Amino acid sequence: MKFVKLTRAVLHSLEWQGYTLLTSVNFADDDDPTWMPQKIPDVKEYIMQLDIAGKRPPLQEPALLIINDALAEIAEEDLKGSVFLE
Repeated sequence: MKFVKLTRAVLHSLEWQGYTLLTSVNFADDDDPTWMPQKIPDVKEYIMQLDIAGKRPPLQEPALLIINDALAEIAEEDLKGSVFLE
């Protein structure tokens, strides 16, 4: 088990292993989040359940990163944080 810098290569590897989402105990506006890979079958349903569970002020939104969206829309230099790999 180790932490590695979040990169496109790491995202590709996680996607290949069946991971769909990165979650964090950090908030969405944190500069250096720590990510945990998750295998969530229906990411949209998961996010909807989070929204239903309780409304938070925008600065207290949990950090989430959908892996396939990140690969399609985020440049390498804009990825931030570390991923916990087992």
